[in-house]
Parts: sequence; C-alpha cells; structure tokens
Amino acid sequence: MLSATYSPDGRKIASSSWNKQIKVWNAETGVELATITGHKGVVTQVRFTHDGRHIVSCSLDKTVRVFSADTYTEITAIKAHSEVSHCAIHTHTHTHHRTRTPNETHLSATPSGSEQRGLLAGW
Repeated sequence: MLSATYSPDGRKIASSSWNKQIKVWNAETGVELATITGHKGVVTQVRFTHDGRHIVSCSLDKTVRVFSADTYTEITAIKAHSEVSHCAIHTHTHTHHRTRTPNETHLSATPSGSEQRGLLAGW
C-alpha cells in the first residue's frame, strides 16, 4: 500500500498500491467493497473529493483518473507529460482535482472532465 484516505463521512477507505489497483474498504468492518482498475502503472496516491462523490488517483503511468465513489467506474482520465506523484483536492465553486508532476506541471480537472494545464511553482 502506498497511500490510504478516508471518505469525508468516514465510512470508506481507499488505498493505492504497487499492483496498479485502487481498493475501497468499509472503514467499520474492513470488508473490501471494490477493486478499481484502469491504471497501467503504480498508483502513487488516492484521494476522495470533499463531497465524497469521487475518488481521484495519480499514477506513474502519467495519468490522473477520476472514479465515481458509488459505482467505482471511471469518469475521466487526464494524460500528463510525466509521471504523476501527488494529488490534492481543492474546492471552490466547482470541485477541482489538482495534481503535480515531477517537473511541476499542474493539472486541474472538473468532474465533467474539462481540463486545464499550467505551471504551479513551489507546490
């Protein structure tokens, strides 16, 4: 396991690992709820959005993927120019999934899948 995070309501735990999968667990019972696949490389980090509706994952396969936290299906995938090591969730009027690549490229996406790219120095 490389990372783990609780859902905002504390009912689920999502974990990322070397095996290219995301696991979702019932936080109270420890029962596995889902195995999410789609990444072709190590999943370095996983996060729930603040509203608990999405799971965001970063991977060494140069993608950031957004999954439904209810159906565990992929909503969108964002391709980066290099491996993606960190995910952070920021909320404003809309939910944004922000990630960082080793060369400081900043990727941002809304749940609808629209994408923005830019540089974010020092993040």
